[in-house]
Amino acid sequence: MADMKGNKDNVQEPVLAVEIVRKQNLYGYHGDELKNYLRITLALPRLIAPAKRLLEKGDVYPADGGHAYTSFECNIDFDIR
Repeated sequence: MADMKGNKDNVQEPVLAVEIVRKQNLYGYHGDELKNYLRITLALPRLIAPAKRLLEKGDVYPADGGHAYTSFECNIDFDIR
């Protein structure tokens, strides 16, 4: 595994799990349409921003056909969302 820059917490596995889930997007609600989303569980909350940047830039898994990745964070207080 490549060294993580600034790994003061000595995290060995930054990504704990990746699951495909079928959910609705409430931001752009279109009826009862379910879509596939990746649920990515990270070891530390501070890893969310770097993971998001890597996915959006296409460094981890290049998007085919111009697909754009959108991220959603589930551990944010409802009032802040």
